[in-house]
Amino acid sequence: MATKKTEKIIEAGEMTIKVTIERGVWTEEVSLDGTPTGTYKSHLVNRTNIALYNGKKLMASGSALQAMPKNHKSYKQAVDAGCNAYVGEAWFPKPSSEQAIRTVLAEMEIENPVTAEMTEIVNADANAKAQRDAWYNSDEQRAARKFEREMNSANSDY
Repeated sequence: MATKKTEKIIEAGEMTIKVTIERGVWTEEVSLDGTPTGTYKSHLVNRTNIALYNGKKLMASGSALQAMPKNHKSYKQAVDAGCNAYVGEAWFPKPSSEQAIRTVLAEMEIENPVTAEMTEIVNADANAKAQRDAWYNSDEQRAARKFEREMNSANSDY
């Protein structure tokens, strides 16, 4: 499956907001030292980008509309202006722009949803990690690592 890219542009006063979501799966052939193995690995693509422009000038770009951190140096000014979220490097959109971004993100989630294939890849990766962690933390592997440390010690009698 290829990736699907959805893009919407919002005009909010003098600000232009461009929201992009790209989702899908891409597959590559695994090679060892440049030699194809006939084995394929699927990779997940799940990107979101929110870019705020003032005219043609890019003001901020980020992957999410985030809650405002209370320890930010401009927190009081942003709250006084009615803002309660930020994009990218602490660019605070006005409440009307914030609501427009949230609405467009919700619409784009419906237009470009997470597929079953994407969920399957996430679950397979989580299962592989759990199995790897279980093996690594097993008593046998702990004993093997301890033995190796003792073997490599300068005071080793082995």
